[in-house]
Amino acid sequence: MGVQFSKCYVCKHFISGGELENFTCQAYPEGIPADIVLGKTNHDRPLEGDHGYQYCNIFDETTKS
Repeated sequence: MGVQFSKCYVCKHFISGGELENFTCQAYPEGIPADIVLGKTNHDRPLEGDHGYQYCNIFDETTKS
């Protein structure tokens, strides 16, 4: 089994990571839900409590401003 990294690391709204309980972003400043960090829940559409922010890849040229 290979190493899997969280998509959070390449989201333009990402703030910090490290240990699971330390993952924060603009959508979840108090802590990103584990299912999102672990890739069990896709956050490319609005989810409860996300303050209007969704996943946005930092390498996607169509989303850069």
